[in-house]
Amino acid sequence: MKIWVRINPWMWSGAFKAISTWGETSSFGIWHEDILKIKKIAAENKLKIIKIHIHIGSENTPKSWTESANIWLWFVKIFWSVTCLDMWGWFKMAIMPYEKSADLEAIWKSVAEKFEDFYKQTWRKIKLEVEPWKYMVINSCSVIAKVDDIVSTWKKWYKFIRTNTWMTEMPRVPMYGVQQPIAVINESIEKEDYVVVGHCCESWDILTCKLYDQEVLETISLPKVSVWDIMVIDGTWAYNSSMSMKNYNSFPEAGELLIRNNWEIKEIRKRQNLEDIWKNEVEVI
Repeated sequence: MKIWVRINPWMWSGAFKAISTWGETSSFGIWHEDILKIKKIAAENKLKIIKIHIHIGSENTPKSWTESANIWLWFVKIFWSVTCLDMWGWFKMAIMPYEKSADLEAIWKSVAEKFEDFYKQTWRKIKLEVEPWKYMVINSCSVIAKVDDIVSTWKKWYKFIRTNTWMTEMPRVPMYGVQQPIAVINESIEKEDYVVVGHCCESWDILTCKLYDQEVLETISLPKVSVWDIMVIDGTWAYNSSMSMKNYNSFPEAGELLIRNNWEIKEIRKRQNLEDIWKNEVEVI
């Protein structure tokens, strides 16, 4: 039987710790010091390892890709049956004015050199797999929101724009402490500073926070808004319905059981089937 193995290395990469998926605090992947155990278990069970998958975080630099390739190709050397290395690593695509997109040409050049060196040393041609999805699509989708209310917590504090969306549809900001481009569709010339929030009574249902610190509110200057105004939040395709609070990563909703005093068990919510998740999706050709 042919299998893939995910390895948890000792290094990480990414713009900030919240988007790293590495090390002793990550449950995903087999710890790198257990490589010999992997080989033994595979041999005992007649399993052929053909791919190694490692994901250390997003928004990686050419330097981090080069360092990663060095380490991961060393893993490949240990497993002679491996023909593919999946380096994952979502490439940074700028959505805010202060951000810088990944230099794909520099990344490919640095990584290609490592694969060429590996071939010269081992005469093994290894297929490289990556995940470019974020880079390709993040700026091609927006969330359209409506201003439900405008609330002040006194003159010297905050003025909140409360929208009809966010945490329930797109939890990227409260999860990672990142920032999104926000625009108001109206004809107002006057500007005001606002904190933009969602429609849930939760402290982390926010759209404007301090960069990489979602516990600190940060205001944004916008045209003066009114209730029912339309807002547009850009850069949302890579982190929208797939990360929503319900069916996150396409996991079905759990079933629920009620236990009565006489220990009779009643089903009060059916477990979702996968078909229930995508039944409302519409195919467009």
